[in-house]
Amino acid sequence: MNKTIQYYNEHAQTFIQGTEHADMSDTRRRFTAWLPDHASILDAGCGSGRDALAFQSEGYRVDAFDASEEICRLASERLGFPVRCIRFEELEGSEEYDGIWACASLLHIDREALPDVMRRLYRLLKPGGVLYISFKEGEGEHEKDGRSFTDMTENACQQLMEGTGFLKIESFLSHDVRPGRQEETWVNMIGRRPYLIRPMREEEYPLLSDFLYEAIFVPEGEEAPPRSILERPMLRASIEGFGTSEHDNALVAEVDGKIVGAVWARIAQDYGHVDEDTPSLDISLYADYRDRGIGTALLKGMVQLLKECGYKRVSLSAQKANKAVRLYEREGFTVLEDKGEEIIMVKEL
Repeated sequence: MNKTIQYYNEHAQTFIQGTEHADMSDTRRRFTAWLPDHASILDAGCGSGRDALAFQSEGYRVDAFDASEEICRLASERLGFPVRCIRFEELEGSEEYDGIWACASLLHIDREALPDVMRRLYRLLKPGGVLYISFKEGEGEHEKDGRSFTDMTENACQQLMEGTGFLKIESFLSHDVRPGRQEETWVNMIGRRPYLIRPMREEEYPLLSDFLYEAIFVPEGEEAPPRSILERPMLRASIEGFGTSEHDNALVAEVDGKIVGAVWARIAQDYGHVDEDTPSLDISLYADYRDRGIGTALLKGMVQLLKECGYKRVSLSAQKANKAVRLYEREGFTVLEDKGEEIIMVKEL
């Protein structure tokens, strides 16, 4: 057992009492702002369980671990679920979490071991997933009260994050929120396991039939329709002969070399058709890649592309019960026509 773990085993109660009431709410809000509703969060090095408990109360699905057996025992009692006793260097798994919260925990990892640990966290995140990390501001490594610490500058922290595949999306400095510790400065950084939004290539156009099928809204509890539904004229119109018109535009989302979503727009007699000057779009993702922010990125990308092409507005059709309507509303789409269960929405460009 290393000295740091031994310290926390021997001083678990004192440590928890000194940290459990620290107000990290502002930093938690900055982290969860990047997460979908009801996201799965791993509290990595959870300590007292303070933040895991807060995430639970906000409706997130939470898992937690710590390297100290005694810390895990006390945190489990507080959280009401087993906190795993495991070290960062032992983490295994792939694409399990929407977010990982590593608050003041990676600072106990030796500097040379940090890249391997960061890659383990990368693998645990779903594509588009978000990681929060924090270190005491400084340089080098040192010991204090029997614990080892690795300090980081903001630049070094960014190099660590980007050097292990993450895309940095936010960084900020903060003062310690514990009483009597306000003079200590912390480096905070939020990054994302990235995905690629790019134009769809001509040889990839046949994939549009798959994504059109995925785009069909299926109410909860009902069975998906047979693929023969794609033969309906107004569905077929959105993909048939795609690429033969100057009005045809398509983008895809790619994760680790795999296309997982698409958005395409054209002027055709489909369900979202408004007039001969307004392209209508369709958008969909494979089920395993929904609720990760990828659909939002696809939609934003297409809106920008159509704007650059000179179109004045864009339309789409949606079922009122489809939760994607909330995304469309957030992105500025408004209802043009109410057809009962279905609506046509437009966005001015």
